[in-house]
Amino acid sequence: MYSITLTDSVDSLTLPMLEVPLQEKDIEGATDVTTMDLNVYTDFFAKKRIWSHSWAYMSETDFDALKGFYDRQFTLYQYPEVTIEGLNVTDVVVRLNLSSRKVIDNCGEVQDVQIELRETIQMTTETS
Repeated sequence: MYSITLTDSVDSLTLPMLEVPLQEKDIEGATDVTTMDLNVYTDFFAKKRIWSHSWAYMSETDFDALKGFYDRQFTLYQYPEVTIEGLNVTDVVVRLNLSSRKVIDNCGEVQDVQIELRETIQMTTETS
């Protein structure tokens, strides 16, 4: 079973049960260089991951909690950390992107919720 838990200095949230698929994608910091004789070599710098997931439906309460993590990136200037059970991902700092709120009933249920979690580093005065 897979589960996603987000944590920041204010809160911790385990998101609702994951629906298939949970996508993991590698992104690479690399530059291919073509030499004068048309050979190629690559300068490799870094490799990070992006996880993305969608829920068909989510409660208003769960969406509001998730939106809280998204909003705090802009108010606290701090990214959340993610733990994904089942993928051996533990306390990885991520930039959280969240889809817009699409309310579908009078109870506030939200449809087509999508998140993207991009692995990064936590900016501090030492790294900025």
